[in-house]
Amino acid sequence: MASRHAQWHRERSARKFSATTATTLATHIYDLYGKNSRHQYITLELLLQLWDEHVQKHGWCCCVTGQAFDMTQVDLRPSIDQISPGSGYWPWNIRFTTFQYNQMRGTMSILRELQLLA
Repeated sequence: MASRHAQWHRERSARKFSATTATTLATHIYDLYGKNSRHQYITLELLLQLWDEHVQKHGWCCCVTGQAFDMTQVDLRPSIDQISPGSGYWPWNIRFTTFQYNQMRGTMSILRELQLLA
């Protein structure tokens, strides 16, 4: 009985943590572009749905590097990456990566990016 309760508690905590992370990511988008900006394409509800899909497919890991997210380390926190930079935060143009990968991607060539992923 105690293990069933512990399992329920872990699952509840994971859902709450996941929703909190998605809300934090949405706040990041709104902070970047402002609440009345033309760049605000994703609602919180849609972002929560996209985050849930990511977690189901990739777990609590970067979709590009496979590195586990860690909210205690800035470089390993989840970050919203535009697949095609400059095309906006449309649902088809975002993915969840580590903050470190997202920052490095902005400064490295495609060849270097492929070398890191190989």
